[in-house]
Formats: sequence, C-alpha cells, structure tokens
Amino acid sequence: MEETLKNPTRPRAEKNYPASPVGISDFERIVGEGYYYIDKTLLAREIWEAGQIILITRPRRFGKTLNMDMLRCFFEKRSKSRRHLFENLEIGQHPEYMALQGTFPVIWLSFKDIEAGDWESCFKAVKWRVREEYKRHEPELSGALDDYYQKQFRSILDDTGDEVDFESSIQWLSKFLSDVSGKRALVLIDEYDIPIQTAQKNGYYDRAVSFFRNMLARALKDNPCVEKGVLTGVLRIARESLFSGLNNLDVFSILDEKFSDKFGFTDSEVDRTLAYFGLGDRKDTVERWYDGYSMAGTRVYNPWSIINFLEKRKTKPYWINTSDNALVYDLIQRAEPVIQRKWEALLSGRAIRGVIDENIVFSNLHDSVDALWTVLFFSGYLTVESAVDESLHEYRLKLPNLEVKECFKSSVQRWIRSAGGADHLDRLPEALADGDGETFRKSLQNLAETVLSFHDMGGDEPERVWHVFVLGMLVRLEKTHRIRSNRESGLGRYDIMLIPRRPEGPGVVLEFKKLRKNEEPKRALQRAFEQMDEKKYAAELDDFNAGRKIAFAVAARGKRVWVDKREWGGEAVWG
Repeated sequence: MEETLKNPTRPRAEKNYPASPVGISDFERIVGEGYYYIDKTLLAREIWEAGQIILITRPRRFGKTLNMDMLRCFFEKRSKSRRHLFENLEIGQHPEYMALQGTFPVIWLSFKDIEAGDWESCFKAVKWRVREEYKRHEPELSGALDDYYQKQFRSILDDTGDEVDFESSIQWLSKFLSDVSGKRALVLIDEYDIPIQTAQKNGYYDRAVSFFRNMLARALKDNPCVEKGVLTGVLRIARESLFSGLNNLDVFSILDEKFSDKFGFTDSEVDRTLAYFGLGDRKDTVERWYDGYSMAGTRVYNPWSIINFLEKRKTKPYWINTSDNALVYDLIQRAEPVIQRKWEALLSGRAIRGVIDENIVFSNLHDSVDALWTVLFFSGYLTVESAVDESLHEYRLKLPNLEVKECFKSSVQRWIRSAGGADHLDRLPEALADGDGETFRKSLQNLAETVLSFHDMGGDEPERVWHVFVLGMLVRLEKTHRIRSNRESGLGRYDIMLIPRRPEGPGVVLEFKKLRKNEEPKRALQRAFEQMDEKKYAAELDDFNAGRKIAFAVAARGKRVWVDKREWGGEAVWG
C-alpha cells in the first residue's frame, strides 16, 4: 500500500491545499499538522450517550481506526493536554461534552493487520500489541502498584506471562489504571475480528475464538473498572459464542441508524470537500465510482477512495486494491445455479434478493448462500437497495458503485489468468466485437478446457455459467461498447448485448442455449436465432444507430461449446 505524507510546499490546482491524509489514522497528527480532516468528532457525544459496551461494524477502510484514535485523544487524560485539538471542531462547540475531554484513563488496542498463518504467530502479534499498551502506561503505573499487582504488570510487560495471563491482560490493566487514577477506564478495541477471520482461513479458528472470547469476557463483562468499552470490526461474530459472556453488548451495524453518518463521507461532506479542493466539476464522476453505500438510509461515499482521489485526482479503484478480494474470488468459483444467477444479475447492474444474518457463522460460509451474501454485504461489496421483509432480514442488494463492479469483473480475469487462460483474455472479446465467429468459438472452447472445471459445467444450467463467464471478460470492451445483460429489448430479454459508443460501430447480441436431451447442436443454435428474431433483439441496436448488427448463438453441453454467427441483413455463417 502506498502512503503519501504531507508536503506543504506541493501546489494543488491554483493554491496550496492541505494534504489529504492517505494512510494516516493518527488523529493528533492529522489535526495538529494541518491535514485535511472531515469532522467526525460528534461521534464522541454519541458514544457517551450509548450503552456501556458497544460494537460498531463497518467495512474495512471506512474510518474505524481514525475514529477510534479520535475517541482516545478526546477522552484520555494525559500530562500534556489535547484540548486544543478539539476546540475548533464540532465537539468543541458543546461545552457540556468538552467537560469530559481528557478526564479518563484509556486502554487502546488495534488488532488491525494481525493476519498470521498459524496460532503461534497470531498469539505473538497479539502479545506485542498488548505489551505496547502496557508500556504506554508504564510511566503513570510504575511505582504506583503494590508488589502483587506490580508482579502481574511486569509479567505482561516483560512477556513472562502465559496464555491465560494474556487473556486477563486487559482486565488487569483496567484495574491498575482505575486504582491509580480513581476513575474507571475506557477500553477501545479496533478491528477485533481481523484475527478471527484470518484464523478461519488458516485452520486455527477454534483456538483463536477461545482466546479472544476469554479476553473480551474478562475485560468487559461486569468489570467495575470499565466505564465504557467500544469495539469496531467488519463482522459481528456472535453465534460462535465469541460474545456469549457479554450480556451488556449493544451492536450497531450498517443496518442501524445510530452512527450512520460517522463512518464514511456523506454527500454534503463530499460536496464541500470537492469544492474546497477545486474539484466540484468532478462530482458526477466521483459519485459513480465511490458513492452508493446506504447506512440505514444515510447515503455515504467510500472514505478511503475519496481521500486517495483528492491526492491523485484520478478515478480508479483505490479501496478494492487494498485487499486480495478473496470473497469475490470465492464467489466466482462457486457453481451453484442460484449463485450464478445472482452474480449474473449483479454484474448486469440489477439487484438481488438476499437474507442478511448479522450473527455470521464463518464455518457456514461454504454451506450457506445467505452467509455468503451477508459477508459480502458487511464487507462493503454489496449495499441495500430496499427492504423486502425486515422481520425476516430479507433485502434487495446491489453492487454499490463502479469501483466494486470493476472488482467483480477483474476477479473473473484473475480466475482466467490463474488457470492458464491469459492468452484468450484479449482475443475473445476482440473477436466478439469484430464479428469473428471462428476465433470467438476457438477462444471460448480453449478457455473451457483450461479454466472451467467439469464441476462448473456439469449442473442443470451450464448456459448460465457460460453467460457469467463471458460477461465478466467483456470488461475489456467497455471503452468502445456499453455492456448490458438480461435487459428488455423489443419483445423479450437478451442474454448479453454490446452497444457501440460511437454511431455506426458494430453492435452484438449473444444468446446462450443448453443442449436438450438428444438435441443436435445446430438445432440449439437455430433455437437461439429464432428467439432473437421473434423477440426483435436488434431493436435496441437500431435505437443506438449501430452499423453492423451481429448475432452470436452459443450452445453448451458441459465443457463443449458450439457457436454460430449471423448478421441482421446478412447470411448466417457456421462457426
């Protein structure tokens, strides 16, 4: 990941703008050194007014770490006051809450980036984070504890304690701080679920859940030394009993109205920011690329992408490129017809119906379609278009913006490349746009043999797999064609249509058919052409003044594919 540091001498447009804080989550540095900051300080008020133990879930890179560091700076009592950081911000206009500034001991832990391949490495990383927090508080606790508690303190700081000791480490630190300061501590734990997600992928899930369940329960359940506890993460991991001991936990997800405008940038915030940076004329483009998230009805933009756009002044995938997008890659490779149909709809810009289960079970991810949509939703790859039945947790879901859509399409190409089909990535879409039926057929057949497994193609709807497969590849043609799928044209719905962006350019319609029992390939292809004629699929191409109007029929049986091509107004050509 590229991080850009502040350079106050670098010109931006016609004046020197403050640097956008790309990769910086240090609140004191951002405000103190004059980086551009979109004010979220009223989160401190909302946190204070909420319950004792709070979990807030948001997608990665949505400002969780910066907001948590802001809370630390606001509430924490230190020898050097931080009050000046807040006086000109929104929370500074509320004296009743400013009275809380700098009055509590704070325990601050972030499990961000703890992505270890085994439990031993994970535990080592967790211990390091905990020991660093103990070291941060050493000046105020050194010499203030009696011999018994001093021994406990040193066992963590010097790394002589065992696993059980580290399970109790947050609880111990809260008591030490409370006893010495005379006030209950605030506990802030950022990205609590990163180690759990990594453990699931790497086979030490049960060990990790056991450790973190004990650590969180001892720290946050009925602890008289804790004033408030705030956790952030992407997912709520509840059914695995990670929070089974916490009967005082309030959870606020992206489906809840509370905190809905505190993570991510609202439309008005983006308007003001673009205008300030002299980029107001780019609003429509920025909106298509990075808007589209609905937080309980509040419309927000992806903050990581906006900050990077301010820095580089180019619209391209920023947020997507901070992850390996393994969830999307997994979705592509799954062959269940229901997943293929819904993925096809998403790529085509349509919404799907899905059940969102806030109590995610990682072990069910490969067994439950609902679990898959849930993880994609809470991870930021899907957003709510509308509620179908909130009592059943059923919603209409869609891709939020162009950045995420590009991720889905590029993941198809990654799949093809990893399976040895890279040579055909350019050849197949170009042949399609040029009306080269023979090259299109050969490329499609070769890709089937090198990329698509028998399992992929052996179901009841192989034509859907072909449809999704080709649709994902056609992203390479978006500069010259609009790509549409399963849209109304004439009297029916075509499978895929390429509409030329320039008048008189070639337009293409594709129709996929599964071979019926004992059916000859030529007959299946003829059925496709008959449907295209009967439903008048060329009507939309006529509306866009396409020059050549090319029809491709594709018939499939398992991994075997047949292709025929014809042009409206011309003769059919067997491929």
